[in-house]
Amino acid sequence: MLNDTKVRNAKPRERAFKLYDERGLFLLVTATGGRLWRLKYQMHGREKLIALGAYPDVTLKRAREKREAARRLIADGVDPSAQRKAERAALAESFEGVAREWLELQTKSLAPETISILRARLRSATDRDSRPMPASSSAAREAAVPCCMRRGPCCARNARAAARSRRAESPAH
Repeated sequence: MLNDTKVRNAKPRERAFKLYDERGLFLLVTATGGRLWRLKYQMHGREKLIALGAYPDVTLKRAREKREAARRLIADGVDPSAQRKAERAALAESFEGVAREWLELQTKSLAPETISILRARLRSATDRDSRPMPASSSAAREAAVPCCMRRGPCCARNARAAARSRRAESPAH
């Protein structure tokens, strides 16, 4: 059985290796130094494996909690891996899912401050409306991304207007 000290002190080797906890939970230590929680389980006579997160983002205690949640699903006859896939598919059909996907694509080309502003706008937009999108076509996805998150003339107008209002609010030099 693992403890936090063993997990924290796990050093990479030439090849990846596993540190086993119990009931299918183990820590995979990669050659590059990554420490990844995995759960091995059987469903319908087949061995399966799901990822539970990376250490230290997911602590030993949290990994055990996730393992127990997955084992409860298995006991109920539900495949945790299939359930995750279904949840991701459902999220991809909602405005929030499409907007998050779009935002992830933009992280490479936009400044971190811009990304944080867009995340805040996304949060406020999804708080107001979390209904599923009517269609999954690319045109529907494009229409779902709000104007304030798209590049183009509209966004430029909004930026100029925001800059003007900031100048008007700031004291004169």
